[in-house]
Amino acid sequence: MKEFSARSAFGTNERSKNKTAENRRRLPKTPKVKANRAVTSSCIKREALFRSDHDSDRWNRSICYTVNSEEYPKRLVICQPHKLTYQKFHLHIHLSSRKKAFQLIQDDPKVSPTAMNFDLRHRTVVIVHGFMGHPRRLLMQNLANQLLTWLSYCSKNEDINVLHIDWSDGCSQIFQYYQAAVNAEYAGIRIKEFFRQLKTNWIENAELLRIEENLLIDRVTGLDPAEICFEDDGIPIRLSKKNARFVDAIHTDAIHTKNDGFGIRDPIGHVDFYVNGGSTQPGCDRREIFFVYGDVLDIIAHMLKNVGCHRIRAAQVFTYSLEQTKSNQCKYWAHPWNLSSNQAETHRVLSKPCNASVCPEMGINADLYDYQNTETNTFYVATTSSVPFCARLS
Repeated sequence: MKEFSARSAFGTNERSKNKTAENRRRLPKTPKVKANRAVTSSCIKREALFRSDHDSDRWNRSICYTVNSEEYPKRLVICQPHKLTYQKFHLHIHLSSRKKAFQLIQDDPKVSPTAMNFDLRHRTVVIVHGFMGHPRRLLMQNLANQLLTWLSYCSKNEDINVLHIDWSDGCSQIFQYYQAAVNAEYAGIRIKEFFRQLKTNWIENAELLRIEENLLIDRVTGLDPAEICFEDDGIPIRLSKKNARFVDAIHTDAIHTKNDGFGIRDPIGHVDFYVNGGSTQPGCDRREIFFVYGDVLDIIAHMLKNVGCHRIRAAQVFTYSLEQTKSNQCKYWAHPWNLSSNQAETHRVLSKPCNASVCPEMGINADLYDYQNTETNTFYVATTSSVPFCARLS
């Protein structure tokens, strides 16, 4: 759902310094946060923080819409007919670093950075699970572990903050998807408050502070962001280009012409990657279990059948992209592609050769490519049915 399917935020890369600097001038600006950083080797050097742009008093509203547009004439998604407001629930934040894994650093309102192993001078990655998710599940743990391994490979002397956001208390009721969609905003508010408290504590401990007043959010990666209840691009809590300097989305379980998926099909970031077209993944059995009128039972049925395959493929390929930076044997080349392309047009696109000069890489290296200054950048990524899902070697 929106930004909470799983998010990662990163900084820049030395080997693409000139291109990236030029590209960033083209992208929308956000309030900046600069941190002290040293550039080493050719590995990716990134830092960032998660943020929520909107305060709680703006969200006493319904986020549910009926969609029956000319573009998708058969797609009707009816959310809860009455207005919902978010529920307050307990949010847990755990920290993993090279020194210690999965330590609880917030279980009460106040946070003291001197009392825990959190260094705001280090690059920070925030991972937020989605509906029915939990940071202790294998998928999220693998992602966190690969992030730490990836950084160790790039810079042996530098640590990283991997924050695991546990908002499962607000999204674990299987028959309350609509309430979970609204609760996502409260999770964002709590995360924002956490970083505000951290910043305050670090400013009070001036000897620890080596960052400037504002913190720059370099990147947000949406791993198959949800469509249901987030169809309208006017919904402020939907993931968009405004959330960071670079926003990329990986689509693997997108709704196409009927309610036959869970993820959003529309391009929502600076870059959108559609894995095998964004809807059906090799090795996954898809059946149209949704009806014309979306119903919560259909949502649950799809989740139960496909959450172990189509839906999580986005997180899997992103995790493998981290692993493959060391072996350099597999690259998820992304071909420039239009969502309206038919099968023959798609085949022609995929028949063209790909390399770093003409195609970006989906995954951790997505921000290294010099994208065109267009309204949307959509790409097709072909994968296989077996790990690491790479369709061709580098």
